[in-house]
Amino acid sequence: QSQTVVRGFNQIPDVNYFPDETFASVAKLASARAILSMAAKNEMEIHQMDIKSAYLYGKLDENENIYMKAPPGIDIGVKQGQCLKLRLALYGLKQAGRRWYMRFREIMTQLGFRRSDFDHAVFYCRNPFAIIFIHVDDMTLVTKTIDIMNRLKKGIGEIIEVVDSGEIHWLLGIEIRRDRANKSIHLSQRSYIDTILARFGFTDIKPLSIPFDPHTCLTKDLCPTTVEEIAFM
Repeated sequence: QSQTVVRGFNQIPDVNYFPDETFASVAKLASARAILSMAAKNEMEIHQMDIKSAYLYGKLDENENIYMKAPPGIDIGVKQGQCLKLRLALYGLKQAGRRWYMRFREIMTQLGFRRSDFDHAVFYCRNPFAIIFIHVDDMTLVTKTIDIMNRLKKGIGEIIEVVDSGEIHWLLGIEIRRDRANKSIHLSQRSYIDTILARFGFTDIKPLSIPFDPHTCLTKDLCPTTVEEIAFM
């Protein structure tokens, strides 16, 4: 499966895009933690969905004249000397992330959701109660009951193509373990720590209660002095 990606690094600021319009929608970690904590305490459902080819749902304005060469190896009827005018925000485009967010906001409004004034990547609905927060193309949904969750998923799936990931277990590399009996939720970055240890060859080291020898005396004389010692450190 192939995907066309534009050469966004050739775009010219204030000509092909505005530098302050290149952001992607990412919920604050504080927002995610608060929402997950509330959901666990109130025994709510927490599920996830991924949006397929999210950026392709973003539409460019009529006055945005952005052109690209025809992708090599694909015959789409473009003659010598001709180019393509973009109508959708393809991957690689500087403003693609923002254009997708604008389209997602339209979808949320269509489904009866309002955007949070404190975090623009968080959307909520009061009746029936539901919260959705996104990290670009990853969507986390919180509802009171599984019936509301299923209806919400169906409504979103009728507008855009999504992949249902079921109950939440991971969020941005953070492992999420839920204890429904105790109405608690645990976030862990053990996987990230294991990855860092493997990268630097420390997978076989033994854990200690004291991270460093308490009798070691560190002084300025121990600092690296040569280029090689600095690079090694």
